[in-house]
Amino acid sequence: MCAYYVQLFHRPEFLVSRFTKQQLEQGFWAIMGHTVEWSTANIIDDSNLPLSSRKDYIESMAVLFERLFANEPLDTSVHMWWDSLCYAWHCGNRNRERGGDDLELQDIFFQTLSKVLAIDSWTCQGAALHGLGHLHHPGTKELVNRYLDEILRWPQSKKHMLSRRLSFKYCETKSRRFLTESLALPDTCIPLQVTLQVPRPTKRRRAGL
Repeated sequence: MCAYYVQLFHRPEFLVSRFTKQQLEQGFWAIMGHTVEWSTANIIDDSNLPLSSRKDYIESMAVLFERLFANEPLDTSVHMWWDSLCYAWHCGNRNRERGGDDLELQDIFFQTLSKVLAIDSWTCQGAALHGLGHLHHPGTKELVNRYLDEILRWPQSKKHMLSRRLSFKYCETKSRRFLTESLALPDTCIPLQVTLQVPRPTKRRRAGL
């Protein structure tokens, strides 16, 4: 089953013409959860499978995002994809300090999410940030800071587009503005303290004043 998924994720484009958007949404929700035996999460958790096979499987997901989700964002399944696969490290079911699969899989997920974050797609970047927030990999802070450094070099219009597409929120103080977000990147894990110079809305004066 793992090999079939890898094949599908490397050539997913035909799905758009064969199924409706609603059918794809339902299908990918089924694929990523624990509700069915052949789900992604159950395959990755299957320690009887060689780690190399599970590694190929996880890495193929970056291709799926680039070739399908970057062009067809669907609804909620894409945003929650990495949440369902990385949450074990967030809730403590997996712990890097135990070594073994917990460490190896975390590293594989991190490298894959790094690739997804580099895709030129708001949908892919938002999903990757969501997953990184749950994964708690030691390299996450450095990776996200590099991403934010790149954002600072963007034109102002593109920054606003990012905030709208990725559900970022601005918190203003007297001296600077902080970029926070609603994609499960807790401040205790990753301090997203980046000034984006968002212009304050101008207040219109009342007529006659």
